[in-house]
Amino acid sequence: MFAVEPSPTIIAHRGASGYLPEHTLAAKALAYAQGADYLEQDLVLTKDGALIVQHDVTLDSTTDVAARFPGRQREWQFLRDRLHLGRGPPVARAGTFQS
Repeated sequence: MFAVEPSPTIIAHRGASGYLPEHTLAAKALAYAQGADYLEQDLVLTKDGALIVQHDVTLDSTTDVAARFPGRQREWQFLRDRLHLGRGPPVARAGTFQS
């Protein structure tokens, strides 16, 4: 007797974003037409508390906002600069199996 291999589950992350702009209705329709079993959406919370469908926390990957407003500092950049994140010793170390 032969074992039947289960067919893979196809999940379209951001729709068919390799062919069309990500998270658009056209990209979702194409992913469905290409046989995707599921469409995966990315949700980002805006500063005013609204949920939007967007992959990144900035608009850099889908707009030219950074080029148009190069002097505008993002809130996360302000916090990074103020908190000195990524510099100096870590606040805490994760334990190991030996410790």
